[in-house]
Amino acid sequence: MRFSNVAKAAPHGDAPSEPLFSAITSVEDWEKVEDQIPAEAFFLGMNAYQQNPGQLYLVAYAGIQPSSGFSIEIIEVTREKDQITAIVSLKTPEPEENVQPSTTGPYHIISLNSKDIDRWSGYTVTFTDENGHVLRNMVLS
Repeated sequence: MRFSNVAKAAPHGDAPSEPLFSAITSVEDWEKVEDQIPAEAFFLGMNAYQQNPGQLYLVAYAGIQPSSGFSIEIIEVTREKDQITAIVSLKTPEPEENVQPSTTGPYHIISLNSKDIDRWSGYTVTFTDENGHVLRNMVLS
């Protein structure tokens, strides 16, 4: 399934500690995750939503990491009937990689196009890692 990249980064500094995987279809959904993702991610995601409100947004946030060199990416999205699966890859720094010792909060936000936002109601969205382990399963309302 094709998707568009909205934002991807690993900003330095304070960020929420816990990972988050979420599907967003409304302003209320963005407000629910505001304190659970880096401020930059929230701002860019909410801005994209306001410009294109008929899309489904998938957010993958790795949680706070101890240094630079970490990244997270939604590498594939598949759809079978009312089931959407997002495969997420977390990259860790290589042992010889020169990293900065400040905390980072890697995130990736993508959008799936829809002309009618109600179309996503009832869909199940599953986030998995590359080995198929379920990171989060949610039903859209």
